[in-house]
Amino acid sequence: MSTANGRTRVLLVDHSRDRVAFLEHILRQREFDVAAAESPASARNLLAAQPFSFVLVEKAGIGLAVDIVTRRLPIRPVIFASGSLSEEENEICRRHDLHVFEKQFAAIDLIAHLDGIRGQ
Repeated sequence: MSTANGRTRVLLVDHSRDRVAFLEHILRQREFDVAAAESPASARNLLAAQPFSFVLVEKAGIGLAVDIVTRRLPIRPVIFASGSLSEEENEICRRHDLHVFEKQFAAIDLIAHLDGIRGQ
């Protein structure tokens, strides 16, 4: 979903205000329209009120991503983890065909990953 100005809408879901601020800054420089939520519950409220193209959620929010896919919402969730997912988390992501970005957190690489799947 793009805004009237043609920007891709992204919802960041992360409890870390520093990480959110950093990602917001970079995403806005890349001409994304960005909103943020500190928890999956807050994100659900935003998702009910506004359209988004992507939801970037830390691994603690895998349930939110699964809900988006299960409900067939026109949103692409991307899971990011600063480290490895557990076997169970990996299986959930595989089963629901979720995009996963696992790395010692490197925001620039995450944005490049998002740019790549935005073009698909």
